[in-house]
Amino acid sequence: NNIMEEGRDPSLFVGDVSHDLLCPICLCVLVDPVDTACSHTFCRTCVTSSLQKSSLCPECRAPGTLADLKTTSFKFKSMLGRLKVYCDHHQHAEAGPSSSSNTKKRGRGRRPAAKKEDNSCSWEGEWSDLSSHLHTTCELVPVPCGYSCGTTILRRHYDPHIAKCTHRPSPCRYCSEVMPMCNINQHYTSCPDFSIKCTCGVDLLRKNMDVHALVCPNTLIPCSLGEYGCAVSVERRLMVVHMTEAEATHRHLLLAKIRLQDGIIQKQQDTILELRQEEQQRKQQQRTLLSSRIAPLASSSMTLERLPPRVTSPTSTSYSSSSSSSSSSSSSSSSLSRSPPASLSRINTSQAKAATPPSSSSKSPSYSSSLSLLEMMFANTLVRCGSCKSTFPPDERSRICSICGSTFCSTDCRKVHSH
Repeated sequence: NNIMEEGRDPSLFVGDVSHDLLCPICLCVLVDPVDTACSHTFCRTCVTSSLQKSSLCPECRAPGTLADLKTTSFKFKSMLGRLKVYCDHHQHAEAGPSSSSNTKKRGRGRRPAAKKEDNSCSWEGEWSDLSSHLHTTCELVPVPCGYSCGTTILRRHYDPHIAKCTHRPSPCRYCSEVMPMCNINQHYTSCPDFSIKCTCGVDLLRKNMDVHALVCPNTLIPCSLGEYGCAVSVERRLMVVHMTEAEATHRHLLLAKIRLQDGIIQKQQDTILELRQEEQQRKQQQRTLLSSRIAPLASSSMTLERLPPRVTSPTSTSYSSSSSSSSSSSSSSSSLSRSPPASLSRINTSQAKAATPPSSSSKSPSYSSSLSLLEMMFANTLVRCGSCKSTFPPDERSRICSICGSTFCSTDCRKVHSH
């Protein structure tokens, strides 16, 4: 049973209430009744407050404590819940003078007094149903507005208030966006589908205003020569007049811009010329440095050209051994002088060629190799070593074979190389 926690006046009950159902302390109908050790019944709130001050029963003055309190029987509570009560908002006004006497005093032809609003709830029912009535159906209970406007109204006035509440949801009649009614006028100042009138007299939607501004004759636009220094902004329909009136000013601005551009171009040309001269000087220095590094290499190649090649054939070996064994006898030397072997002729021929300087028409392989090495160094190309087969850029450390003309990356690779 839903029984109220606060005490209830007996006058709010329909009919008389039995004296056994009243609390001896507050003299009201028992609310949340409890029994003491001496079997007396009180409201829980009343007896708790009394025992905290004195450990005696308020009815018979018998000793008792809070621990001795027991909840009363369920049957007793059910009997309380079945009591007939009025609503908390029921008015118990005594009947006034009869209306007939008042009518006689007013006389004829007078307008009757306005009927006052009935502020009394006529509900009657069991006490156990009172709480449900107050929370759901009683029209005199104050309730807050459902749209968070901060207003508290009676339940009977809730529906009329909701229909006129300034915070009720309201859709925009142009764009259908839903918002509180109090903000609808402010929304019209920025609604994209709101119809507005341009200064040129054209009616259009606000969202199309940007497109219309591209052709509107009353739109302020900057002068077409603004990039050259004209800072004037006029309406589109007056731009022709401005161009005619400011022709002289525009001419001076254009001439100043041309002079400025000429100065910039001249500076750029001077800078390009200086860069070209620096590039030529840098190339000349590179050529000089490269020539100084190649000169020793070319001279060493020429020296190698003048040396006789080493002969390793079996014929030359037998000839040298036979000549050394017969060097003591004159007859042998004379016979050798008369008929020299073919290998000796080849040696003399190679020595003669080495002693003769190279001419411009016939160049030796070593000399031509040194020249090709020089050309490769100038061309900045890569060559392949004749021994280790690795590629490398030619420099002064490179070696060239005087017999086959192969190029080597180092002296060690030249020594390992064999024909």
